Amino acid sequence: MAAFCPSRALPTADACTAAPENANAVSPVELTVGDPDQLGVLRLNFRTGDSRELALLKEMICTDYPDDDFRRILAGMQTDEPIAAYAGRAVGRADSWGRIPRTYLRFGKDRTIATALQDRMVAEADALIPGNRFRVHNFPEASHVGPLNPASVTEVLDTLAA
Repeated sequence: MAAFCPSRALPTADACTAAPENANAVSPVELTVGDPDQLGVLRLNFRTGDSRELALLKEMICTDYPDDDFRRILAGMQTDEPIAAYAGRAVGRADSWGRIPRTYLRFGKDRTIATALQDRMVAEADALIPGNRFRVHNFPEASHVGPLNPASVTEVLDTLAA
């Protein structure tokens, strides 16, 4: 669901984030708490009361959600993200990952992983394994956490389980 899909050209989440296709994404880097190298995690304060920081987080995560829903989402978010997850190579191999059916839920108003980057990652994965392409489901009005009403996403996920 609007996730990183590293490739040979973009082998890490850090490389994906730095790709030109992600240039218009909103980054929370300025909200980092502490030294990630020393902590071993990227720590964000999702419990901030600063209105400027909250506005940035809302734009990044779910700009189209009502404030109450945005606050509910923030309350459930993990504050620490292991930095090793961003720097580590995570490229799928054609002989293993390439055999598994893949589905990508493309969120058209995602400000964390820009849609142009989502499209590039899907295209690169499909080029690696042309016989097992992503099945892409487009949600053009969805932000990073998906549509406010999750029924359409639930329907897609339900078909995957069948």
